[in-house]
Amino acid sequence: MKSMEETYDSEGYRKLGWFNFLGFYQRAIGSIIRNSVDIQDGNRILDAGCGYGLVSRAIENEIKANKIDIELYGFDISPSMPKAYRSFVSIPAELGCMDACNLSYEDNYFDTIICAGLFEHIENPEIVISEYMRCLKPNGQLLVVVSQKNALTQTMISFFGNATGSDYSEFKPFLAHSDITDVRRVYFRGFYIWGNVFSFVVRCQAK
Repeated sequence: MKSMEETYDSEGYRKLGWFNFLGFYQRAIGSIIRNSVDIQDGNRILDAGCGYGLVSRAIENEIKANKIDIELYGFDISPSMPKAYRSFVSIPAELGCMDACNLSYEDNYFDTIICAGLFEHIENPEIVISEYMRCLKPNGQLLVVVSQKNALTQTMISFFGNATGSDYSEFKPFLAHSDITDVRRVYFRGFYIWGNVFSFVVRCQAK
């Protein structure tokens, strides 16, 4: 049986490159970031479970459009990801190989954590949420994107072995954390409204 690191290696991610819909999904994530996350000059931002950098690429587009500088970080469980990431994302980023349940970052370190496509692979979401809240600064932002539990999405993510979608009612109890405030569900809108078929999005704020 493959380990999690082997299952989610860079080659496996690239096999799902078609899921990016010629950049449409990346742009859809960018629209959510633009409308839901307040990114300020000098912010320290974490792309959690960064894979080959789809979310980071969306962040890159946003900061270039707004002419601001940030400190970008990313982690993934697969040691092969940094090479794939750096071929896809052009802005500097500090990358690490680690388990989302046991992050090596300091307490109160990040202004924003964006996590897309990770919870589908996690057995203990409450532990990951606790780690995110530990690493967020007071009033920091957490944006989570999770694949919907429906036949279409499940078929697509099944290429990743044990990946499983969820729905908002199932996921919301994991956000009942003492350090979380202002839990809001946000939606893809306009041209990207189709994104709601594939994913639900939640924005939280740290106390």
